[in-house]
Amino acid sequence: MLLTGLRLNEAKFLEWQDVDLSTGELWVRNKPELGFCPKGGKERVVPMPPELIDALRPKEQKTGSVLKGAKGGQIGEKALYLTLIASGKEAGLSKRITPHVLRHTYGSHLVMNGVDVQTIKDLMGHSSIMTTAIYLHTDPKHRREAVARLSLPTPEKREEKIIPLRG
Repeated sequence: MLLTGLRLNEAKFLEWQDVDLSTGELWVRNKPELGFCPKGGKERVVPMPPELIDALRPKEQKTGSVLKGAKGGQIGEKALYLTLIASGKEAGLSKRITPHVLRHTYGSHLVMNGVDVQTIKDLMGHSSIMTTAIYLHTDPKHRREAVARLSLPTPEKREEKIIPLRG
């Protein structure tokens, strides 16, 4: 979820036939037979980073849920929450990890890595950039680095930037 920005139910209803490890894409699809419809009824394709492809490859199956519950079927919402919370504690994180925290982190990491807001909107499946803006958090270090880019050039750099005008 951290590497795709999937919503809780998008991850819960993700099936292996929605995942193409050869192209590195997964599909968020309408599944009326399972009682799932993507938010706003909008299906979308989500690219996966290489780390996720590598992690999924040994687990790949032809059918069934990607995230499995204790009995091998589709994972339940409560089990997914408890697994994330326990994993966060085990990793020593002070913040409680929930599906929505992972989604916010996904959006924030995209913006901090220079991805434009329209692309983030499309990746997250939002209908409005105003919704996307809610997810675009940056950390203090990123803000300091951004402001540092605005610094005036040093004398050495100023000389390099002088462009003679002719005419």
